[in-house]
Amino acid sequence: MRQNSFVKRHLDTAGARALPNGGMTLSLETSALRSGLIPVHEQLQVRFRDYRGQTRDLGPNIEVLRVLDPPSATPRTPPTSEATRARARAFLPHLVMGLTCEARTTIDSILVLDRSTSMLEAMEGGNKLLAARLAAHSSIDSATSASGRQGIVVADASPVLAMPLSADVAALHAKADTLTSHASPGGSRLDLALEAGLAALQASPKDRRAILLITDGRIEAKTASRLVAASRRAGEAGLDVMVLGIGEEMDRRLFRNLAGSPAQFKTVARVDEAASIVEDMIQKWRCPAP
Repeated sequence: MRQNSFVKRHLDTAGARALPNGGMTLSLETSALRSGLIPVHEQLQVRFRDYRGQTRDLGPNIEVLRVLDPPSATPRTPPTSEATRARARAFLPHLVMGLTCEARTTIDSILVLDRSTSMLEAMEGGNKLLAARLAAHSSIDSATSASGRQGIVVADASPVLAMPLSADVAALHAKADTLTSHASPGGSRLDLALEAGLAALQASPKDRRAILLITDGRIEAKTASRLVAASRRAGEAGLDVMVLGIGEEMDRRLFRNLAGSPAQFKTVARVDEAASIVEDMIQKWRCPAP
């Protein structure tokens, strides 16, 4: 059983005049075949009686559900000497292979989110901004594992560091939701956004540092050379640049050249591709194949 925050906020807004005297909690029971962020695009129909006994209807929209992995049902083994001897017989090379990369590689990264007006354009499964939201949540989950930190830069006409480097996963997710809830008027100065990301990472002591740019690539032609220069400065400072292109209309040559390697440039044509592609990009960046 999962209480959905979209619904709770909607009900709280109407609560002062509509909710029953004792308040109301609405929970959703969902059944999913996989974990992660899943776009649903559903409108709920909620009917209830208010404190006057009058029938009321609400229709909150549910755009995305986050499905968590279920907790393990395996009982914990009591800390006995027998249990200690059993753990000692594990085949350690398998454990080391699974843990070595994340355990030895500390990372900091900045997520650059394009929320210019063009991000409201439709694509298969929703719009570009929804794809950016799903990608952002996937990036936060992937980049903050094993003590990683991430920050967020808003890329619009006047880019700013919206959240400094943080390991507070809940706060990062909340900020990503807020930033992708609407688009900003005008275009996107991705060059200034990259500069803001570089500044945020300059003092980072981590082994690997990166900027992940999520954008549909719509920029003014006169800023293209500045964008390339900003990417070059990031590389000279020891940062990697990854690019997730949203949609099919970006200048692939330009943005492929911004990325640190071919594996660090990907595009998505459908909303439901965004989360898994970002997860794969960050994992391969963090733990490159030998």
